[in-house]
Amino acid sequence: MLQLLFITRYLCSFSKLNADRISSEGTGIMMKWLDKRRTVKRIRNSPYETALTGLPEELETCWRASAPQEYPSISTDSYFFIRAAEGLLNFFDSVGRGSGPYALPSKAADSVWHAWLRWDAADLERFSLQHFNRTVPHIDRVRLTGPALANTLVAGRRAEGLMPHASFLPCVFRIDAELRMPQGHGYWLHRDRIDHVKLDQNGMPSQTACPHPELTMAALVEAGLVDKRFIPLPLRRRTEGSTETFSDVSSLLMVDVSGDSCSDGGADNCSDGGSSCGSSCDGGSCD
Repeated sequence: MLQLLFITRYLCSFSKLNADRISSEGTGIMMKWLDKRRTVKRIRNSPYETALTGLPEELETCWRASAPQEYPSISTDSYFFIRAAEGLLNFFDSVGRGSGPYALPSKAADSVWHAWLRWDAADLERFSLQHFNRTVPHIDRVRLTGPALANTLVAGRRAEGLMPHASFLPCVFRIDAELRMPQGHGYWLHRDRIDHVKLDQNGMPSQTACPHPELTMAALVEAGLVDKRFIPLPLRRRTEGSTETFSDVSSLLMVDVSGDSCSDGGADNCSDGGSSCGSSCDGGSCD
């Protein structure tokens, strides 16, 4: 009788463990299926569908291995990768649509850029020429001059067929906040201003967002990127009273400045400028 009871308990325990294992495996399979489904849908709805479809499979493998070394809390599912790659392609598409340097405002996009340079820089050059008719050199922040982030903003709007003063935030600016990129940059559009804040280890705002000094309407006008004739009168009056200045830039540079914190720029309540005043190329194959 005792032996029968022991065997019965053993079988029940084994069945429960086996059921838990099967349940766990089933959940994993379901999550992978959902990830693939979301990824395919995103590619189909992206303006860069052709380019995203042409991404080499080895790139995602390399990114999945290298990105956590730079950002330990980063998600490595396919959907995150394709969104980050989409942000990088949006940046590539934007450069060359104006003059001056260009700053990359997304660490998620930069994680793909670094992985690509590590895996095969020649393939990246070939891909850029094929899809964007130009190469985009990866340049460290120490060589950054001028209103680089503002150039990216205006060029991104032009890439969407919009005017430089349009109330629109390009994909590459939104990507970190949408993906909750660890230590990334959060940008949000609020009427006539663009707010920025450094994201924490969990991809959440580390403090209250503040207007980014390089992306105010006054700064865009001062940099010669927006004609003040297109600005509503109240904003124009504020612009005319602005004391913000930027250095003149005559050469075209494509610059990665996707992020560290800065203490010498931004608004009074914002310690991270998110661009030339403190963003950086944190690693990888920088020039």
